[in-house]
Amino acid sequence: MAHTKANVIIVSLGLLLMSACTSPQPNTEITNKTKTIDTVLIQNMVFTPDSISVSSGSTVVFINKDMVDHTVTDQADTSHSSGMIHSDSAYTLKADKSFNYYCMIHPVMKGKLVVH
Repeated sequence: MAHTKANVIIVSLGLLLMSACTSPQPNTEITNKTKTIDTVLIQNMVFTPDSISVSSGSTVVFINKDMVDHTVTDQADTSHSSGMIHSDSAYTLKADKSFNYYCMIHPVMKGKLVVH
């Protein structure tokens, strides 16, 4: 009987010691750092919205829903242009500066990108 009692105590102490030595549970929470994607629709010969404010580094996607080609061209520096954005196509840029833009094909189409 004393032998059994000693075994129970030893096993109990062993289990207690093992439970104290286990590693902590890993953190299963997943941090989802999503980047913002802002969209400008090109439809009915206008940019919608015609003025958009985004954070620096944001992705801005211009989606052409018109039946004709358009461009997104910096008014101050026409070398910064999307090139032709065909119907049902998109142009993506990483916002790093504010600028006024227009469509080189249809100059009455204008918009503004404000980066903060």
